[in-house]
Amino acid sequence: MNNIIKLDKFLPRSYQMPLIKSFEQGKLRRYMAIWPRRAGKDLCAFNLLIRAALRRVGTYFYIFPTYSSARKILWNCIDIQGNRVIEYYLPEQIVKVKQEQQMRITLTNGSQIQILGSDDVDKTLVGTNAVGMIFSEYALQDPRAWSLSIPILRASDGWALFISTVRGKNHFYDLFQVADGNKDWFCEKLTIEDTKHISIQEIQHDIESGEISKDLAQQEYWNSWELGVDGSFYGRIVEELYRNNQITSVQWEPYLPVYTAWDIGFSDDTCILFVQLHSNQIRIIDFYSNSKMGLDHYAKIVKEKPYTYAKHVGPFDLAVHDLSTGVSRWRMMNELGITFMRYTDDLPRIADGIEQVRRHLPRFWIDDKIGKPIVKALENYREDKNEKLGTFKQKPVHDKFSHIADAVRYLCVALPKLTTTGNPKELEKRYTEAVLGVDSSVPKFFQSNNEQFPTY
Repeated sequence: MNNIIKLDKFLPRSYQMPLIKSFEQGKLRRYMAIWPRRAGKDLCAFNLLIRAALRRVGTYFYIFPTYSSARKILWNCIDIQGNRVIEYYLPEQIVKVKQEQQMRITLTNGSQIQILGSDDVDKTLVGTNAVGMIFSEYALQDPRAWSLSIPILRASDGWALFISTVRGKNHFYDLFQVADGNKDWFCEKLTIEDTKHISIQEIQHDIESGEISKDLAQQEYWNSWELGVDGSFYGRIVEELYRNNQITSVQWEPYLPVYTAWDIGFSDDTCILFVQLHSNQIRIIDFYSNSKMGLDHYAKIVKEKPYTYAKHVGPFDLAVHDLSTGVSRWRMMNELGITFMRYTDDLPRIADGIEQVRRHLPRFWIDDKIGKPIVKALENYREDKNEKLGTFKQKPVHDKFSHIADAVRYLCVALPKLTTTGNPKELEKRYTEAVLGVDSSVPKFFQSNNEQFPTY
């Protein structure tokens, strides 16, 4: 049994040792480890829990934000060596019973390890006699899980370990304020500068290539509390746009095509962004918004503008048929002369779309004459919050600001398919089309495919 308690299969990294040593000494009952993403939080914590369960017979809970995430992240997890974590670190000689459906393991010494989600704590925690609990990604959990656990652990003289990266100044931040500098807690907050488990050069490359936004990198690798203050998704980036003078006079360039990005509502607002792409810049040159108007009204507005249009980007549900007419909005707009892009790929989750905006928003240039409602919407687009519990719901608030923010999100998701070239011949062709119209609308002699048309 001593060899199993040592768990030689788990080889801790140097930055994990302070937590391991403090936990193994057993002098404290509260532990908090704020480590960067992919720093091995769960693997380390799970091995600590196994050690504790072999030393003291009792019930142990490993708690994730949701039941489904618990099954995915730990119960069904396969590590990078191809080992199923549950089986590899809990060898069969110490396992008496494994209950797949309940995600519960009974060890040969009588201890039970139960994997739970905080979304069901009212049913799973109340009335139990746990002696040890691990809260994984506590920043995303229902804080009631910890509130309900306190009296249980007081009665059993049990311990709790919180492992997480940060998610703004929410309930986890409040608990950190309690733990930091408290002699009754082990508390450490590490960044990528401390762990070095991923090179900073690689992270910087990902930021510069657009694979990850600077804000998300600060949160995931430097454990910055600032991202997500008051639930704002884009507030800090908008501040950078102001500082960089990117909310200013932005001129329409006739030789560049114009793209539109829409959020279409019926009782709600319909918003249209008019966009030009130049070099690495995303230029918002015009904007229109109205409510309770028919689709023909918005088509007329767009067609009356003096722009040469390339592509129109709309909501992801344009192909859904209207229940009253049996005709999709995509088809209705097509008949009105506005043909929206079709989405053939899997539609992105809202959270993924928000991350796309975070990646591309630093490239935005917004015309200050029309941009005030756009900027205000981006500043106020925020995560929905349960005010009673003080927790975020991991979805955006639907209010007067969300319509413009949704149009921006659709634009950013579609950007890879909005391609432009900047060679002189292409720019000259666009300029000619903008001034004289497309080939089909000008005399044959002036059409660009006419062999008699002079080229230079």
